This record gives sequence, structure tokens and C-alpha cells, in this order.
Amino acid sequence: MDFPHEIIYKNTRNAYARINRDGIVVFTIPTRLKNNEKFLTEFLGRGEKLYQRYSKKEKLKSTTDDELLIFWEKLSWSDFFDNDKTYSKATKEKKLKEILLEYSKEWVDKFSDQLWVPYKSLGIRKMRARRWQCSSKQDIVLNLQLVHLPQKYIQYVAAHECAHLVQKNHSDKFWKVVESLYPKYKEVRKEMRKFILE
Repeated sequence: MDFPHEIIYKNTRNAYARINRDGIVVFTIPTRLKNNEKFLTEFLGRGEKLYQRYSKKEKLKSTTDDELLIFWEKLSWSDFFDNDKTYSKATKEKKLKEILLEYSKEWVDKFSDQLWVPYKSLGIRKMRARRWQCSSKQDIVLNLQLVHLPQKYIQYVAAHECAHLVQKNHSDKFWKVVESLYPKYKEVRKEMRKFILE
């Protein structure tokens, strides 16, 4: 295999592959399948395809010591703080959460009102594998990384999560609700898959 990978055998029910932050494909395979050559060959082949798709995506640096992307615009940390050297990583993260919460709340409120379905809470947190989620208790959580993206992507995410307030799965009914809230969702969703924030 000509791509960076790691294989972990665990007592899990299902096998899965993911790409970690270092660009390595991590395969988690049930121990019971360790000697199943046919399964391993096929599954590792799928991982290679996953890596090929990942390799085509544009990697974007969202923050440096001096600059950051806020809604796709490069800004200096000093735009938010008098002296960025005196503020901790936690303080900077808190500021980013405030910015994303303020912007996204406006859209979540709007779409929730359109559907006549309230949400319980809206939170922002760092997530490794997801960009957003809506729980069965109507809690919406957005990934902090969204603060770096263009505003249209955040609007789509708000529509997506509000659609989950009425349809929990990704059925045809769900996508019709998304489209009613955000008609350009297909185009924006496709664009979002073209890059990775680092």
C-alpha cells in the first residue's frame, strides 16, 4: 500500500477507517477478522480510495501565531486583542466561540422559527470528526472550525441542523426540509467537501 496508514485491531463489532489530523489512514478492524485475507484486502483498498479523495482536497491553515481566518477573511489576532502574545490559547478559543455563536445563533433562530420547532440549546465546541450535530433532545452543537469558513457554509449548516429538529435521519423528507430553508444547499455542500481546515 502506497499511502500512510496504521492498522489497529480491537474487539469491536464493525471495521472503520478514518484519516487523522496527520493525514494517516487509521484502520480499526475487529480482532475476529485479523486473519481474513479477503476482507482485509478489500477493506484496505477502500481505505486507499479514501486517502486518494483526501489527497485531492485543499488544505487550509485556519490560524497562525499572527493571523487567523474569520468567515474566510484573514485578520490579525491584534484586531481582537491589544497584544496577542499576552493571551493564552484558551482565551483565543473563547473569542472564536463567541464570534461563531453570535453569527450562527441568528440563522439557527431564523430557521427554527420558520419550522415552528424550537431547539433546546446551541453550543460551540471543538470536534474531531464532525462539523455539527443535533441530538435527540434538540441540542445543536457546531464545530468551532466553522468560524473560519465563509458565512454561506454556516448558513447551510444551520439549515441542516434545524432540519434535524423535524427529521432525525437523512431521508428524502429531510433533504426537502433543508431545501425549503436553504435552496442553494446542494451547491454549498459540494463546495465544503473540497477543502480541509488544519
